[in-house]
Amino acid sequence: MGGAQAYDGKTMGRVNSLKMANLLRSLFLGLSIVTSGFAQSTAQLGPPPGKMIDVGDHKLHIHCSGPSEMKPTVVFEAGGGAFSKDWSAVQSLLAKQLKTCAYDRAGLGWSDPGPTPRTLKQEVFELHNLLHSAQISGPIVLVGQSLGALNVRLYTSEYGDEVGGVVLVDPADENSMLFNMNAKRWMKLRDQARGRTVPPARIQFYCAFVHSGSCN
Repeated sequence: MGGAQAYDGKTMGRVNSLKMANLLRSLFLGLSIVTSGFAQSTAQLGPPPGKMIDVGDHKLHIHCSGPSEMKPTVVFEAGGGAFSKDWSAVQSLLAKQLKTCAYDRAGLGWSDPGPTPRTLKQEVFELHNLLHSAQISGPIVLVGQSLGALNVRLYTSEYGDEVGGVVLVDPADENSMLFNMNAKRWMKLRDQARGRTVPPARIQFYCAFVHSGSCN
């Protein structure tokens, strides 16, 4: 594993620092031991190991393990193209001491496709609805890997009162290089912005038959 960055509750101004330090140490131990967990399997997934939770017009998959009464809950955010299965080894290592939850963003893993466009704002909105519907209350510790770090940062900005800590594993940021298929070259993420207004996050799909009276 590469470098990880952590911002404990004291840095964010609101968590018991000793408890958070112990939790972060456990997280770093698990993350440092598991080095092969982010290789996405191409095999048939089979039945979902967790629960399918309704977040509006679609369902998202979330898999939690560890003591149900443990606080805070650690929520894993996978990198680009990855999903909850990629955190399974880490969750197994931490199961005796921490409650952890890994989920699949819409259209990945076992989750249904979600409303488009798939903006970071939409994905963060859906994660918030998912945790609420799954009765996972704060404080939570968010762990974001690679591109998942962008979601974690935005979630903290939008719902910071529910976040007790953040761990970023090999995090991508606005200056990270990503291959642009249209331009056929490597570009910084910030330079791939198209100058469009980000639409509000929403629960429902747009209905193509709204004028026919088929939509509610």
